[in-house]
Amino acid sequence: MEVCLDVVVIGGGPAGCAAGIRLARAGCQVAIIDRARSGSLCVGETLPPQASQVLSELGLRDPFLAQKHRPSPGVVSAWGRAEPAVTDFLFSPHGSGWHIDRVAFNQLLIRAAIDSGTKYYSEATALVCIRSHSRWHIRTSSGATFTSAILIDAAGRGTCGISGFPARTVQDHLISVAGIAAPRQTNDFTLIEATEAGWFYSALLPSGKFIITFTTDADLYAVGRSRNHTYLDEQLNRAPLTRERIGVFPQHFRLLSAASIFRTHTALPGWLATGDAAQSFDPLSGLGLVHSMSLASSVTTAALDQLDGRLDSSYGYEAANRATFAKYSRFRIAYYSLERRWPESPFWKRRQISAKPVPPG
Repeated sequence: MEVCLDVVVIGGGPAGCAAGIRLARAGCQVAIIDRARSGSLCVGETLPPQASQVLSELGLRDPFLAQKHRPSPGVVSAWGRAEPAVTDFLFSPHGSGWHIDRVAFNQLLIRAAIDSGTKYYSEATALVCIRSHSRWHIRTSSGATFTSAILIDAAGRGTCGISGFPARTVQDHLISVAGIAAPRQTNDFTLIEATEAGWFYSALLPSGKFIITFTTDADLYAVGRSRNHTYLDEQLNRAPLTRERIGVFPQHFRLLSAASIFRTHTALPGWLATGDAAQSFDPLSGLGLVHSMSLASSVTTAALDQLDGRLDSSYGYEAANRATFAKYSRFRIAYYSLERRWPESPFWKRRQISAKPVPPG
């Protein structure tokens, strides 16, 4: 028996949960289909100070603070020169940022979505999504079936598994190699350190361990690892500030896409994309989590207007997404252009020559 709903959201991460919360509070009948499995390494563990405003808008600031995440006083970056520069959050109007327990944070959002009235289906995958007579008919791997007027893709960087949705344009082939490491020293500042073959990021988690990532191009990583199994430690040895934090690169790690990706369309009749499913940013930007949750406000407006038969805000939603990505793309080019210490490095050559901003419109 099909469950009749206003909106089905595919993806139960921060983008999907934030959209579900707002839609349910607006009076919609909503379901979230989430294929996430507990226990897997979750990256995206730094929240900048402006996240405080987004959490307040969702009514989650106090529950978030009660989780006792680790305050982040600022960012140290060795970019464009070996000497580190410090961006201190002391003077931010929003206060400090945070290094978060991402699993606990995700659970907070899921609970808030359920408490708002959203139906939540965990460890489920959308197998079939067919649109007929202005309604979506959806069947999941758990056996649940739904019909809805609106389908929101919040499945993140990967596809939601269903063909026929607007394509994605990938600007580069950046990957991050991520792992958890015991500290040699503790430091609550986020650290970003450029090297000849890419750049390192590290942040101290509430657990007292560091998450560390090495970000480079997929082909460069593949060649490096094929030549030498100690490739990651060799790269770490070229990043003295990061090496002071951890001695060796973690033996257990995950490869994650860090590419800049945008959707050719983010709004069609009965369909909307949000979060990383709409546009994915280089982790250097620090925009991922905050942007995903912030976008919930505008995707909710677009969905409500579609339910009322008005499409104008959907066109505006898509135009705003394109303008945001164009602005981000210009920032990315400008920031990578600051690093000129390794002019013959393939990684940095590509970012000086081939990166092109995406024009809005």
